[in-house]
Amino acid sequence: ILKVADEQSKFSKRSVPYLLAKSKKKLGENVYSLGYPQDEVVYNEGYISSINGYLGDSSQYRLELPANHGQSGAPVVNTRGEVIAIITGKESESEGTTYAISSEALLQLIKDLPDSTNINMPRSNRLSRLSREKQIERLSQYTCAIKVYKK
Repeated sequence: ILKVADEQSKFSKRSVPYLLAKSKKKLGENVYSLGYPQDEVVYNEGYISSINGYLGDSSQYRLELPANHGQSGAPVVNTRGEVIAIITGKESESEGTTYAISSEALLQLIKDLPDSTNINMPRSNRLSRLSREKQIERLSQYTCAIKVYKK
């Protein structure tokens, strides 16, 4: 979990327009992701291929969803505009098999944080009634690349 402390940041003044899904979704559900494998946001779509992730981990999903280096941390969104997962890795031997930590596990992590962390979760999903194109337009405003530099 990253905290943006810069008051001038576009992330500090607005609440996010989506909800984290409270429970795991069903096998076959259509999903999409937005990420930064390059210098611009990239859209991919796919579906939940297994409700358990890497080595049967029940806190994850296995997705048939293209992902490339640099997309770890990208949101995985369903047709209702709920973030159902965050991409964590890709199977190297497969073209489109991707693993993602479920929003259910993320919500548990947030719940287990000290009270002093003070994370305000959104109360409404402002993406739910929008077309996919409009969802992407809004969500891309809250998706960014995180770069790590070595000294």
